[in-house]
Order: sequence, then structure tokens, then C-alpha cells
Amino acid sequence: MLSHQELSRALSGLQEYEQLKSQRRRLAFACAGICLGLTGLFIVMAIFWPTVLTHDLGGGGAVNAGMVYGIGLIFVSWLLTGVYIHIANTRFDPLCERVLAKVNP
Repeated sequence: MLSHQELSRALSGLQEYEQLKSQRRRLAFACAGICLGLTGLFIVMAIFWPTVLTHDLGGGGAVNAGMVYGIGLIFVSWLLTGVYIHIANTRFDPLCERVLAKVNP
């Protein structure tokens, strides 16, 4: 078992570890940016253009654009979570195993 300092020293020079950190950071910021951007747009529309969100889509006032946007926002968040999990399982896990194999032979 490596100490924290030994592990930090061993990881600092590994190209695979830097690649793992970089790819993971880019994906996390992209997914979070999309979710935050869509949520921010929803909030801005609710504040400045509420008539857009209250636009009737169902003919009887039961379904409006705000409901569709909100449900779409939940679906996009769910989809991005699935994309992140898929990429983490297929790309990050093998890269992490290679890093661990080099650090802990």
C-alpha cells in the first residue's frame, strides 16, 4: 500500500493519468454546462418571457410550453447522465486500470 505522498509522486509523471483527468474534466464540464445552460434558459424565460412558457399546446390549457420544456429538461439530464456513465465505463475505467497497473505493479 502506497502512502499518499508516494501515490501523488507516482501519478504526477504518468501520461495516462493526466489524460484521464483531462478527459473526465472535459466531459463533466460539457454535461454540466448543457444542463446548467438549459436550466438557466428556462429560468430566464420564466422571468422575462413568461408568455412563451404559458403558451397553450394542448388546446384546452392542460399542456403548455413550460411543461414540455420542463419534461424535456428532465429527459436531457437523464440522457446526459447515461452518456456520462457509458463513456466512464468504456473509456475511463480501462484507462484507470492502466494507471493503477503502473502505480501498483
